[in-house]
Amino acid sequence: MDQLNHIIEEAEQLSDEDLQAAHARIQEILSTRKWNAIWKNPEAIALAKKLAEESREDEVEDGGFDCL
Repeated sequence: MDQLNHIIEEAEQLSDEDLQAAHARIQEILSTRKWNAIWKNPEAIALAKKLAEESREDEVEDGGFDCL
């Protein structure tokens, strides 16, 4: 928690522009961690494979044309 408090104290010294940039970067980090956690889940991998296969089957059925 001391490290977090230190980071917040440092962030309070930043300009609005730098603080917005830091916010965007933190959001990217959190998103990456979330997706990494999802892809470590065997159920998520199985679901992704199933959806990919269904998508390929749909393309074959309609000849690959979205308008059919």
